[in-house]
Amino acid sequence: RTMEGAAPTNLLFLDACRDNPLARSLAGASGTRSAVGQGLAQVQTGVGTLVSFATAPNSVALDGEGAGNSPFTAALAEHLATPGLDIGIAMRRVREAVLTATGRRQVPWDHSSLVGEVVLVPAAAPPR
Repeated sequence: RTMEGAAPTNLLFLDACRDNPLARSLAGASGTRSAVGQGLAQVQTGVGTLVSFATAPNSVALDGEGAGNSPFTAALAEHLATPGLDIGIAMRRVREAVLTATGRRQVPWDHSSLVGEVVLVPAAAPPR
């Protein structure tokens, strides 16, 4: 709500797993399943917001090779900087790049209530 009141367009990118590997063991220790969440909570947004996750619900995001970026962050860096490209198209390209980089083991996911075209890097003006 805080973000949504500050600007007409809000973008949030979460490069994190969407499962909770400790849920089963913690629930057993506490004697109840309801005390421990299963991962990131469901996101509900207002108009003008995009929330993008590195992976699908209840899934694990891969870290990538070596000391570089994760597949999700690498794809974001590549595609969000494309001049004149709408964020919806950019996010589909990110999804495709992550699927390819991970052998289809990781599927980026998003929730969007964006309105109109959202372009992060304007297209270059045509030469005169």
